[in-house]
Amino acid sequence: MSVEEFNSAHEYLLDLVGQYSTLDSEDFVPVVTTLVNSIKESNELRTIVFEKTNWMSLIKSLPRIFGNIGSAQELSSFYIRLVNAVLLYCRIIVCVESSDVLIQNALADLYELPKCLIDAQNVLRNDELKDGIATRIIEALAMVTQLLPNYQLGLDLNLSLGLDTDMNVQKDVSQIITFLEYSVNLLKRRKSDDLMLLMFFNNIISKNDNFLQYALKDETFRDNILEKYFLIDILNNEVYNSIIIKEDTSGNIEELLNRRELTALQTLKKILTHESITPYFESKLKGNSDETFAYNYNIILNWNRISSILLCSSAIFDTFQLTNIMIWVFMILENVSASIIKLFENHKINTTSELSIDQDLIPKTDFYYEILVNLLDILSHLCQFEHCQKFTLHYKGIEKLAKLLGTLHVNCYKLSVHIDDKKGGKLTLNDNLKKNTDYNNWLKVIDKENNKIKSINFPHTKSLIIEILTKFLVLDKESDENLTKLKDLQNLLKAESVLEIVLSNCAIDDNEPFIKERSIMFLKYALYKNQENQEFVAKLEQRTAVDSQSETLLEEVGYEVNISDSGKIGLKRKNTNSLG
Repeated sequence: MSVEEFNSAHEYLLDLVGQYSTLDSEDFVPVVTTLVNSIKESNELRTIVFEKTNWMSLIKSLPRIFGNIGSAQELSSFYIRLVNAVLLYCRIIVCVESSDVLIQNALADLYELPKCLIDAQNVLRNDELKDGIATRIIEALAMVTQLLPNYQLGLDLNLSLGLDTDMNVQKDVSQIITFLEYSVNLLKRRKSDDLMLLMFFNNIISKNDNFLQYALKDETFRDNILEKYFLIDILNNEVYNSIIIKEDTSGNIEELLNRRELTALQTLKKILTHESITPYFESKLKGNSDETFAYNYNIILNWNRISSILLCSSAIFDTFQLTNIMIWVFMILENVSASIIKLFENHKINTTSELSIDQDLIPKTDFYYEILVNLLDILSHLCQFEHCQKFTLHYKGIEKLAKLLGTLHVNCYKLSVHIDDKKGGKLTLNDNLKKNTDYNNWLKVIDKENNKIKSINFPHTKSLIIEILTKFLVLDKESDENLTKLKDLQNLLKAESVLEIVLSNCAIDDNEPFIKERSIMFLKYALYKNQENQEFVAKLEQRTAVDSQSETLLEEVGYEVNISDSGKIGLKRKNTNSLG
């Protein structure tokens, strides 16, 4: 077909699209079939049609025509088929391989297409037609926004004005949100596949940095689209569960996920690395009444749970992305840490009844605990990047982690437990502890029904913090500059009482599996080429009457207690090997 023949066919279809009240046949089917068959197998021909024909007139006509339909309830089934056929044809046109091959004028026209489609959908008041063509509109939007190098909102591609001063953008965003809400509800009602809608959602977030800036200020978007649909239905109920199941399967996890799951994770990464996500998270943590606490913290927990999986499995971030991630990670970590510290200031396990712990504290510590573990996992992974280490040091992250570590050390119990087969495989305190005065308090933190340690005792968290702190002590290169920075950090950890805490955790603790090993690794680096720290630890050991276990510890660290001729206590290395 020639350009003239395509244009003639387009004019014919345009005339039919305007006959919404009189169309009474399917004479258009052969025409559309010919058009579709001509272009569907040829990217070259699609590009010619895209650049040189009047096909966009079909799309540009829809908002006006759909607005004229108004509230009419009687529409021919022929008309619905016609609109579907036109949308299918237009969707195929925009399936060119790359926008790079398109001339500038054609690409400029293409920016009008998403707005035309969304406006057309939103102005429709006829439910039959609206539902009948919705899927095709979603498909067309997914294709065209994928093609665009970036997605245009308002009049300017590089918007920087705020929501209150740029009503043009506000209106565009509101239109998109209205469309998304309708589409989500429609696909859920029909139990239809939402891959195309997810692709569109991913495209508008990925290709316009301003969209989230505006959308996150909209209650409908936050509640119905971002949280209930994307976070709960897609990420939590489907993607998270799918990943958990497939983690046990050998192979690359990305290769095991389907396209819908991968699209959702791509969208998630863009959201988590966007500068507007921190104020959103912050709003969830502020001013929580008893009525809103559970809902808001459950939202934060769901974000953190899936975020931990995504961020801890990725090593490709630019500096801008790392900064935005660290901002919200630290913000939530500070908030949750402050809540934990306040909780233990007001409630001690030994002075609180088990009933009160279970009824009053556990509902909150369950959230605090899981959020904290996920955040520490994320931070541990991100601290492999020099930029994240610098961020942490700049914002007093070491001091904040040290304070949290101290709070957990003082308030959480070390435990010695086993699985008792005689009691139906229940988690049980070891019998040799029964004579200990704290035995009844230890019983308070054992969840006998669920066979686990209760969140009030924050299992695994101290070892995670020690693991993170250790990563800051590891040198990539042993230069004079790096050794100076290392010593400053070693001294900071001593000043924050971390040395004493870690030294006292170099023992087996079933509340903290592997904490002894992590503590030993920490001490190796904390004492390395630091005479003051070595003498400090030696005096601590001397003061606490060094036993065989402590001696073994020092040997594992690579030191032994040395008393000079003058009686000065210190440590000396057992060998001269450098730390690996």
